[in-house]
Amino acid sequence: MKTVPFEIINIIEDPLSMLEIRTVLKKLNQSVFHIIRKTDKLYIENYVDKNYSEEEWIKILSENPSLIQRPILVKGSVAMLGRPIENVKFFIEK
Repeated sequence: MKTVPFEIINIIEDPLSMLEIRTVLKKLNQSVFHIIRKTDKLYIENYVDKNYSEEEWIKILSENPSLIQRPILVKGSVAMLGRPIENVKFFIEK
């Protein structure tokens, strides 16, 4: 079994800043819309039919971290969503 060092950041208890969200998005090579939890109750009740800019969404996510897809795996200059679970194995092995 391969041991991989890692750090867990609980973004609910320690929310990401707007700069940190931008950095993760750059490493994911995705827009902010890719990391929004569209099944989250908060999203459905407050944001589902809204048309916010990318920058507005980054602010919303920094203030409401439960809306961010997780886990997000980061290794150096790249990142990927940890769902489905097969992504985690692929990411670790690369």
